[in-house]
Amino acid sequence: MFEFESETKWRNNAIWRAHERAQTRGILAYSIAQSDLGQLRERLFYKERLREMLEEYLYEFAFNARRAIECADSESPGAVAEARSFSFARGRVRFRGPGIEGELPLCQQDFWWTVNRVVHSRATVVLPHAIEVQEENEEWRAYGGELTVFALRSDRDEEGVYNFVRVEDFVAGYLTEMGDLVEAVTNSLSLSELRVKPSDASREESS
Repeated sequence: MFEFESETKWRNNAIWRAHERAQTRGILAYSIAQSDLGQLRERLFYKERLREMLEEYLYEFAFNARRAIECADSESPGAVAEARSFSFARGRVRFRGPGIEGELPLCQQDFWWTVNRVVHSRATVVLPHAIEVQEENEEWRAYGGELTVFALRSDRDEEGVYNFVRVEDFVAGYLTEMGDLVEAVTNSLSLSELRVKPSDASREESS
């Protein structure tokens, strides 16, 4: 099949752009989720603003992670299948605090299922409460972050049905696993095309 070189270059750049945006939003979301609010804890405005920012970053992270995986799959089939088989949920969580104590089951769906639910979400709500976590075969322990679990309901879920996801597990699933797969695909293509800078291109033309 005949294909313009510029079209291939555009697709390769689309993979890298989406991947870098997913990385950036993911790192920001991860950092907020792990942060100890310290003196800001008593300033409800700041805590609420951080919660809103985290919800925005989660959506942007999911949108770009999905885009990067889809683009990678179009170049090297298998990326979407890998995302469908990748499970990222770790342990259990329970909330502690006035009127909120109780254990919640974490969503056990795969990464691809979850990332699509976030993109199609009717509601992605970060729960502003301290939690305790229990990893496999370990005791419950307090966790420093206060904005670390989000409740998710999409247009594919029944009314009133929410899935609970731990921010760090979800984001790290891309930053440490799926993102590596995307980079492997881009590295197998023309990396000079993916990362070429305008200044570099102008120097090459003038030489």
